[in-house]
Amino acid sequence: MRGVFLKTTDNYIVKIASIAKLDFVIIDLEHGISSLKDVKNHILSSTRSTKVYVRVNNPSSENITQITELSPDGLVIPNIQDYNQWKQLKSRL
Repeated sequence: MRGVFLKTTDNYIVKIASIAKLDFVIIDLEHGISSLKDVKNHILSSTRSTKVYVRVNNPSSENITQITELSPDGLVIPNIQDYNQWKQLKSRL
């Protein structure tokens, strides 16, 4: 599998990744992009052959809900230390 982390607001990078037939793009909200509008533009710029995942900057249920409403292919949730922490987060969604 081939993919790239994105920390830029320029959605042309997603288009280039799709043309290059990368398998995935991870939009990095933890270290880069801060606007949900930019995330939405990235998602809309992708093709079905390139999956778009979002690395969340805050694992709160409200934040995750806002991001999932944008319909990414999946989420990357950093700083989950153990299964119990994951279970607790999952129960709030």
